[in-house]
Amino acid sequence: VAAKVIGEVQALMIFPVIPYAILAIFYMFWLSAAFHLFSSGEVRQNNCESNCCAYNLESRRISCERCCGYSIHYTSHIGVAILFHLLGGYWATHFFIACSSTVIAGSVASYYWARGDTSPDIPFLPVFGSMKRLLRYSLGSVAIGSLVLSFVESIRFILESIRRKLKVSYTTPENWFGKMIHHSSKFCLKCVEWTIKSVNRNAYIMVSCYNLFNCF
Repeated sequence: VAAKVIGEVQALMIFPVIPYAILAIFYMFWLSAAFHLFSSGEVRQNNCESNCCAYNLESRRISCERCCGYSIHYTSHIGVAILFHLLGGYWATHFFIACSSTVIAGSVASYYWARGDTSPDIPFLPVFGSMKRLLRYSLGSVAIGSLVLSFVESIRFILESIRRKLKVSYTTPENWFGKMIHHSSKFCLKCVEWTIKSVNRNAYIMVSCYNLFNCF
């Protein structure tokens, strides 16, 4: 059936280029805004509590002043804006991928149930008909599903970062209790990721099929 769909609905071979092109344009604006946010902090010299010396390229001699380096300090508003920007970029990525999955599922469903039928209710171009149904009926469902997936993936990323900082991800503990925690935590994180992605993918398919039935 999949081979027949690709042979009949040839637009499916070209359609994946559209969401990735939109994502490329989105990332251009997202990166420019990210550079602006990350460069909005205040550069301060670190507190030099210990004696240190470094070679100064301008004076071409060893200097023991201002050798502690500099760091960027952000206000609370800029920190919240950076966090919101990162989460928004992650959400938008999942949103465009979910829209692509929903359009593909809707176009395949319209071809599958209309095979050999010339009913005017079935769109002549299934891909464009599925895009129209997405924009009209299921855009909110796709946005909520991608938001839930973004939150779950963010929590998983934070937990994975904590694991790496605790040096549990790369070095297996010696005792049996540490080994059990190590392997069970990795397994649980993988199960949560796989379950959420599978549920979202099946939900997008059901949403596209339900919207197709509503058009009849």
